[in-house]
Amino acid sequence: MLDWAAMQFLLESVKRNRRRLRIEELILLALRCMVLLVLGAALARLTGCSAMNALPGGAESQTAVFVLDDSYSMGQRVGGGTLFSAAMHDVVEQISKLTDTDKLAIIRTSAGADDEPFFKPTYVANAERDVLGNRLAGLKPTDGRANLEKALASAARVFADDKSVNRKLYIYGDFRQVDLVNAAGGEAIRKACDELRKLSVDIVAMDFGRKAASNLTVESLELADKFAAVAKVPMRLRLEVRNNGENMVRDVEVKLGAKLPTPDGLREVELPPVVIDAIDRRTVAMAEFTVTAPVGGPAVVSATLPPDELEADNKACLALSVRQAVRVLAVDGRLDMADPTASESFFFATALDPDRNGSEGTKVDVISPPALADTNLDDYDLVAMLNVGDLPVAMDANAHAVWPAVAACEQYVRDGGGLVIFTGDRVNPAFYNGPMFAEGAGLSPLRIAQRRGDPDRRKEFFRIDPRSIASEGVTKVFQDFLAAGLDPTQFIRFYALTSTSGISAPPANGDVKPPRILARFTDQDSSPAIVSRQFGQGGVLMFYTTATIAWNDWPADENGTFVAMLNDVVRHLAGSQQRSLSARVGEPIVYEIPPALRDASAVLKTPLSPAQPAVALTATPAVGFTFNGWSGI
Repeated sequence: MLDWAAMQFLLESVKRNRRRLRIEELILLALRCMVLLVLGAALARLTGCSAMNALPGGAESQTAVFVLDDSYSMGQRVGGGTLFSAAMHDVVEQISKLTDTDKLAIIRTSAGADDEPFFKPTYVANAERDVLGNRLAGLKPTDGRANLEKALASAARVFADDKSVNRKLYIYGDFRQVDLVNAAGGEAIRKACDELRKLSVDIVAMDFGRKAASNLTVESLELADKFAAVAKVPMRLRLEVRNNGENMVRDVEVKLGAKLPTPDGLREVELPPVVIDAIDRRTVAMAEFTVTAPVGGPAVVSATLPPDELEADNKACLALSVRQAVRVLAVDGRLDMADPTASESFFFATALDPDRNGSEGTKVDVISPPALADTNLDDYDLVAMLNVGDLPVAMDANAHAVWPAVAACEQYVRDGGGLVIFTGDRVNPAFYNGPMFAEGAGLSPLRIAQRRGDPDRRKEFFRIDPRSIASEGVTKVFQDFLAAGLDPTQFIRFYALTSTSGISAPPANGDVKPPRILARFTDQDSSPAIVSRQFGQGGVLMFYTTATIAWNDWPADENGTFVAMLNDVVRHLAGSQQRSLSARVGEPIVYEIPPALRDASAVLKTPLSPAQPAVALTATPAVGFTFNGWSGI
């Protein structure tokens, strides 16, 4: 074979082209691989390759905390689901966008500030998200209100312990006005948000709230009178219904029921329904009805509204402790065991408990003033001091004079008890103007002065001025007679202690309200005859005359105003039902237990028992047993 010049040139050209084509093919292959990688990463949205975050320019990891509003209002029906189900759908979708290197935590607004998060801060791999999704799917709205400030405080603690550069807080709720507008809650939420901003947290609020076209709420169900529930005595109950919707509603039928004590145990009773004619938008309407328990014992009364968009607030139950009789303690300043008719308490006890056995609904126990110190006032619904001169004084550790019985009475009334005071010839003005008056902040509403009138000169007397009589409460009996054209005051003569003209205002920050004059005498100074005052949760009613015929002939009034008024006093002033028996939806039930029982176990049985199982309670050393409120309480 012979090589010639043209062939040599051709061979060199072929070799050069082959090398160039090979380089171009490698470049093309690399470009095609790169395109496939970029396309795959784009389709996977970079969530399937956590290593990408470690590459230069890769996405930085983040910590995401989700606050879920699981309050009862999130159960409002919208379309085919609820506000809560819509929020949960968005939560799951947002979680699916997180990478394996993102940290996740979930907090519910129903949990307190000291409770553990529903899902603690942790990294969640794809394989674990199905487990988390199942846990989230099992969540339902609770029966409590949204405690947003505590949930935000819990979220702040999560971020404070976190080192991530990107921090996001997602809040899913309906942001109801009732949870945000009150001054204390609103200020706490603002402070919590400021704290989160200091931690460089981005806050995203997702509002799922919707105005309900039809939403009625049982605002309250309670005794119409402060009078304790008593067997065989009709109990007046007041029902308030709020229209939260945008339109007026008419002919709202409220279904009523009760579980009443009987000699054979609790018996369920269906009461006649009440119909509220109309409730305007954004207003509250009221209805009253009566229930009578045959015997004493625990009872439950319920009111249920027709179904609407939010059924969690359509039912309310009122738990009652029905007394066999109201218990009244009469402290008799002139107790005569040999001749009870001469005792200061004779007419008082006869008017309330004529057979002395509580058969008329009121049981009166009579003691002398010295026995008051050893008496447990919490066993009584009402205390009456009848011509009590004074109470024993003692010296404290600093050698200061103290009156233990007065302090016990103050605490009793402050906690919701009622106190009635009748004066008389044994009353010591120094005691009533001293520890009892306490510079305007005590149990005695006014200072007292000298006696007006002379019982030994029966022709010189004065009466109650009909023009001064209040038209409500315990003096309503006089107004009823006056409205009927009869003035019962003209048949009653009085001789009484009078008060000084000035009325001292209670301390500005105290829980003692200024006195209210319910009636005046017809003397030249129009002296107060009957005066009331609110003292803490309870009240005081003071008569500036006796409960006997010593200074007046009121107990012998043929019109029966003495008996009627004393029964009204019991009805209006007797201690209310213990607040621990009932609670509003979303409010905790707190029951204080004696120190000796702090280690005891307890089980709470709700009014919905046996449909709702009993709940085990845990005692808190400083408080006692607590349990969060639920629907139907």
